[in-house]
Amino acid sequence: MEITIQLVCEGVVDEWVGIEISSDGLMQNSVDSVLGIPGNDRPLRYALNGKSADDVVQMPDQEQTLIGASLQRHNKRTVMTFTKTLEVDAGDEIYLLFARGTSPSLGYLSFTRLSVNISLKLKFP
Repeated sequence: MEITIQLVCEGVVDEWVGIEISSDGLMQNSVDSVLGIPGNDRPLRYALNGKSADDVVQMPDQEQTLIGASLQRHNKRTVMTFTKTLEVDAGDEIYLLFARGTSPSLGYLSFTRLSVNISLKLKFP
């Protein structure tokens, strides 16, 4: 199943933004993490291996599988858009975790976050 996500952050100019797809509601070891970092022209996939900035590792090129990924910053607004394949089963629950940094640099203590629980109930004819 493919999902298209567009994250619009008002008042965000030079901060990083991120979306994590998690099976347990936690950022660490999420199923997938996508970060838009100032200086990059598109969001990229990262592994969140721990709670410190050193544990956030950009995935290798062959694992950068986002479709139509874009990162636009203008008029005090950041818009991150991408499509990706979700590798979940019907009936699974996933959490979408949204994070925003307070600086261009990644840091554990310098962000705000929000999470949304989504229950996937797919029916096929």
